[in-house]
Amino acid sequence: MKMWSAFLDPKSPRFETWAAILGDGRGLVPLISSRIQYMNLGGTDFDTPIYMLDVAAMTPDQRARLVDWIAGKIEEDRNAIALELDRGGFPIRVADVIVDFAFRGLL
Repeated sequence: MKMWSAFLDPKSPRFETWAAILGDGRGLVPLISSRIQYMNLGGTDFDTPIYMLDVAAMTPDQRARLVDWIAGKIEEDRNAIALELDRGGFPIRVADVIVDFAFRGLL
């Protein structure tokens, strides 16, 4: 049982993009873990703090919107993108997410 939930941060400059991709109306973000990792996202975003999306937990519609969004950013076949998502997952910046810990379970 997870002792945390993740939500989109409405103050994030990428809120609208992620809200359109995840599209559940509640802003829930499916994460593999609440553990922060660091990833080089290119450009000036070296060692960017990220969470990894739980792609397997996404609905087929969410996954299709994510694939479409990625395909719009890079020139790659959608099937290849989907396979890469299965293998490597996809990051979301810590700055785009609020992780809420339920400490009641510890009492």
